[in-house]
Amino acid sequence: MPLEFPNGELRDVSGHYKISRINENEYDLRRKESYEWKLQYKFSITPRKFADYEDMCEYQQTFPGSIFRNRMICAIATQTGRVTLSNSSQTVTEGGTKTKTELKHKEEFYHLLNKYFQIKLV
Repeated sequence: MPLEFPNGELRDVSGHYKISRINENEYDLRRKESYEWKLQYKFSITPRKFADYEDMCEYQQTFPGSIFRNRMICAIATQTGRVTLSNSSQTVTEGGTKTKTELKHKEEFYHLLNKYFQIKLV
C-alpha cells in the first residue's frame, strides 16, 4: 500500500514501514523487524530522467557478480502478502508470517513460476 509522504507510517500484510526525512532532499524507508526499525533504502526527491538510470541498468545486466545474472528471482504482491521464488526456494509471506520451502528439483521452480507468475519457460 502507498505510504503517506513525507513522514508516513503504514502497517500492511507485508510489514510495518515508515518514511523519515534525513534532510531537505533525502528520505529513508525503514521496516520494523522485531523491535528495531531497519533501513530498507534511502531516496531523494531530486527529479531524474530515464537516461539517468542507463549506466546502472547496463551494469546490473552485464556485471558477472550481479544477482540478476547469477540466479533467477521473481516476487509478486498478493492480497495477503507476497510470494518470492528463487533458484532453490519459494517464500510465501501471509499476514506477516514467512514460510520458506526449499525446491528439490528444477521442475518445481518452473511449475511455481507458471502458477504464481503465469510465466512458462521452455
